[in-house]
Amino acid sequence: MGSFFQQLKERKVTKTTVGYAVVAFIIMQLVEILFPIFEFPAWTSKFVIIILFFGLPIVIVLSWIFDISNDKIVRSPQSNGVYFLGGGALIITFLLYFGYDYSSSKDHERQNLLNEIDVNSIAVLPFDNYSKDENEQYFSDGFTELIIANLAKINDLTVISRTSVMQYKNTNMPLKEIGRELGVANILEGSLHRVKDEIRIVAQLIDTRTDRHLWAETYDGTINDIFSIQANVAEKIAKALQANISSSERKRILSKTTNNPKAYQLYTMGTRLMKESEEEKDFRMALSFFEEAINLDPNFADAYGYAGYVYEALYWYGYERTVEPLKIAKQYIEKGLELDPESPVVHATRGYH
Repeated sequence: MGSFFQQLKERKVTKTTVGYAVVAFIIMQLVEILFPIFEFPAWTSKFVIIILFFGLPIVIVLSWIFDISNDKIVRSPQSNGVYFLGGGALIITFLLYFGYDYSSSKDHERQNLLNEIDVNSIAVLPFDNYSKDENEQYFSDGFTELIIANLAKINDLTVISRTSVMQYKNTNMPLKEIGRELGVANILEGSLHRVKDEIRIVAQLIDTRTDRHLWAETYDGTINDIFSIQANVAEKIAKALQANISSSERKRILSKTTNNPKAYQLYTMGTRLMKESEEEKDFRMALSFFEEAINLDPNFADAYGYAGYVYEALYWYGYERTVEPLKIAKQYIEKGLELDPESPVVHATRGYH
């Protein structure tokens, strides 16, 4: 036995085995990290692992038979290989068992993760702005928010908040990876193209676990159709996910926050300014948009809600030194609740107040 271990040392079998194991471990870690990002098929990672496992005994055998020194490869002197063959058999048996156990544990881990994800969970990624005018980005962002708000009205769906999804704006990250990070089974993505009052909206619903398209549609219309389009999108998504919609939920989805297209444009412009900047000038510009929207449509509850929010922000950010903005904010909130007691925008502002 002593001579066997002495030969292992002389033939550098141990050193070669350890070196191979280190390299194989690094490769396995890279496979686990990079393959999902590049959306390689699941079998490719298993194939690499199998190759690495079966490569080890081959490396051991070759290091026993051949001696690499002085830039030459020579056959090692003949020796009693009984111990070596026995040890090799044990190593191969161990590798087969470990490889199967590793693969099974990974499959089990993935399955548990899939089982934990709500099948009716969904994230709405920011719609791409395909309009020639980059300033129209506020319009596509506003449409994204409308979709999120409407889907959130359906109790049978789990909807990820706008704040969580905005980080994926203009990202090239694979949907599978986004779904994994957000913990959702489905993702809605799309684009909006506007030329004056004409709009084209493309939307598609994708299962992040399988990359399968569940639903897709293209809508052509005018700015006046924006609410009916987003209501239709919400209903189609619910149908695709087999989510139940109550009559009251459907009524809420079909209801319009305003019938005035110009008021809605001003509202989306103010919303974007308010959420993307904390500068006083931007707050005041957003407030002017909301108040102009209210002048155009005195029944626009959400505009009252966000106008109230801006007045509160002016106080809490220290841009106004008196409590007068808080009094005005309270009046806007009360008016918004009077117009629409269930408005999520007004209720959010009320909570902030």
